[in-house]
Amino acid sequence: MFTKARIVIAMGILALSLGGCTPSAPDIPKDLSPNEVEALTASDNGKSFLKQISVYHWDDQGAAAAELFAWVPEWAGSSDPNRQETAGQTAYTIAEFLSAESAALLNIETDRTIGDVNPILVSAYTDAIIPYLGQAVSNDSDAKGFKPLDPLDSSMRKTYSMLNVLNSDETSSSKLGQAVFDLIERNRKSLTVELTPGTDASEAAKASVLEVARLVGLASAIGIRPPDAEPLSFDIGVEQTEIDYLLARTSVSGPNNDITSQFFTSDGSLKPPGVVRTQLGEAGWEQYSGMLSRYLSRSKGQKEISNSFAHTAETIAKENNR
Repeated sequence: MFTKARIVIAMGILALSLGGCTPSAPDIPKDLSPNEVEALTASDNGKSFLKQISVYHWDDQGAAAAELFAWVPEWAGSSDPNRQETAGQTAYTIAEFLSAESAALLNIETDRTIGDVNPILVSAYTDAIIPYLGQAVSNDSDAKGFKPLDPLDSSMRKTYSMLNVLNSDETSSSKLGQAVFDLIERNRKSLTVELTPGTDASEAAKASVLEVARLVGLASAIGIRPPDAEPLSFDIGVEQTEIDYLLARTSVSGPNNDITSQFFTSDGSLKPPGVVRTQLGEAGWEQYSGMLSRYLSRSKGQKEISNSFAHTAETIAKENNR
């Protein structure tokens, strides 16, 4: 448990620093426990404290300030629900701050961003947020302390602003790219189980499709890049084809009037998009993508899921690129 006295001292230091007339290095409380850091950031002056340490041009690129949050990823994965709650609440406070102050954080010193000025601190913020990236774009009832910044049926403007700040540093951007890629892959694997041949899509499957749509829409709008081995950007059209493939494979049983034989294996299984691109190139992949879309249009349920993916991803990307 944190001690109230230590928090009072920390808040006193902050008040003095905020009241100064000349810019000076903010005082960073030393040796605060995770519970004390959570209490400090969640206090009435917590957002002011976060802004102070974020916009100041540190000689160490924000390394000392970053240490305040180094514990969050470990506690996020803890089996202790109290630690999970503390980590989630701290990450949520950081996310709210980054979203609300995105304009200031992306223009600290005449077109210089927080990523330019304090990249190590941005990296710490990114490490704190990544365990909750899935919760930021889904209705996860098991999440402790963290919840979406936006309504899930919206353009996700607050989430976009938060991620845009994290993307301002190259190292953090790479971490985000890997995290988005991993989440998409996790949802694809879930969909292979949730989308069962011969049955209608479950609510869990529909939720997974929309989670991918939100992730891809946000990543596309911000310009977050996938890992080096992947395409240069997260592409809505590419992911649409992946989703359409997962939908189509639940009902298609071989060549038909919509999908020709070149897109099936010898045993009648539908080839995955990656295999099609490798074997037949971009032209073949585009033909395959169009055929999947035409095939799905004949099933109301499958068409609705495919369309919901496209609408969600494209709306988020378009609205946040204005």
